Amino acid sequence: MRALEQLAAAAPRLLSGVGVRGLEVAGKFGLFALAAHLLGPAPLGVFFLCLTVQSLVSTAGRLGVERPTARHLAADLALARTDLARRTLVQAIGLALLSGFACGLILYCAAEPLAGALRQPTLSSPLQVTAFSLPFHLVTIVGGYVLIGLDRGGWGQFLMNALAPLLMLAALASAAVAPNLGPLSWPMRDFATFELLLWSLVGAQVVAAAWTLLVVGARWRTVSVTTPATAIEAAANDPLPPLAKAARSYYPVELMGAVLASLPGLALAPHVSAAVLGGFSVSLRLAMLTSNVVTSLGYMVSGRIAAAHRRGAFTEVWEDLQQVRRSALGLCLPPILFLLLAPGLTLRLLNADMPEARISLQIMALAQFAVVFCAGRDVLLGMTGHGRTLTQLSLVQLCICLLGAVIVIPTTGAPGAALTTAAAWAAAALGQQVLARRRVPEVFADP
Repeated sequence: MRALEQLAAAAPRLLSGVGVRGLEVAGKFGLFALAAHLLGPAPLGVFFLCLTVQSLVSTAGRLGVERPTARHLAADLALARTDLARRTLVQAIGLALLSGFACGLILYCAAEPLAGALRQPTLSSPLQVTAFSLPFHLVTIVGGYVLIGLDRGGWGQFLMNALAPLLMLAALASAAVAPNLGPLSWPMRDFATFELLLWSLVGAQVVAAAWTLLVVGARWRTVSVTTPATAIEAAANDPLPPLAKAARSYYPVELMGAVLASLPGLALAPHVSAAVLGGFSVSLRLAMLTSNVVTSLGYMVSGRIAAAHRRGAFTEVWEDLQQVRRSALGLCLPPILFLLLAPGLTLRLLNADMPEARISLQIMALAQFAVVFCAGRDVLLGMTGHGRTLTQLSLVQLCICLLGAVIVIPTTGAPGAALTTAAAWAAAALGQQVLARRRVPEVFADP
């Protein structure tokens, strides 16, 4: 009964995050479905490769600063150390701006060699357009983690994940109906649909970055006014490491996370057609929808976990973890079962119903059971300073993906890429479950 009361009390906060993820899912599903029908599988595969490269380069450019930023802000504000929190905020946003412009320039110059390495000759120009989005993408992601640290996880998730797909869907839908608008169609008539999709990615990231900075500024003014002037003395003799040092310990985790999410698809690209690659990419994103919900639930409590652990309130940390797990089970198990039992139905809506895509979707959906049952453990490790543990788990995943890329994927194609991805997901989830109990035993101890 007490557990149900706790879950009911936390439901508005958790469900707000899930609602934001629902907007993201709706936006991405609509975007991918419309793009698939307007473009076909081959151009859609090229577009997914652009998104993959954007994710990789953006993660490399953030230098691991995002999770330490959220943790430092939440932990310092829990002790009313607004001066330290302000310094963290300025350092994080400044780093995102500088690194974003550098990453955009590097990707623009490397687009043609990269397209040749992936044996996708049509990829060069789309990558150059994608490069323009990188400065704004970095600012949006880092700003989103700032909002998570400021206990505005819903806003952070909306700006990081949901806004850009919704804006891109609106642009693509406008292109689809533009021929029927007569003289009002002039903004669309000089754009091919694929070009419009790429430039809408850039425009959406510009809007998201500007909106993120506005929300961060508004939230910070509230925090700086309402935070008590006297600091709480708990953990006064145990200062957090500087942001740069903390980021160095988390950088391998973030970088390998992006590599692991992208490596199977990149390893698959030289061995299959763009259409098969597009089908696998659609299956991957469908399977990841439940992971996105679990991640969303974790975002909503990550700042609270960092603050409560800093104060030594371990019972609060445990209650937040239980709420995340119960919510994940209730929200994610039905979609996983649906993807397992009726993969073709969903894939047909995205114009990607081919045998390789169906098998891939079922394999990756199976691994989501482990992700859901171990929900919240990665957040616990990340918000309590165990970046090295997460790095060790990422190395295990990397070994799995490299073995799959060398041995499994070249001979089995898309199903092999799905099997490699599923094995990496399951290994990470189970490892987080075991190591969370070992590294943070005080949270799991009987009260």
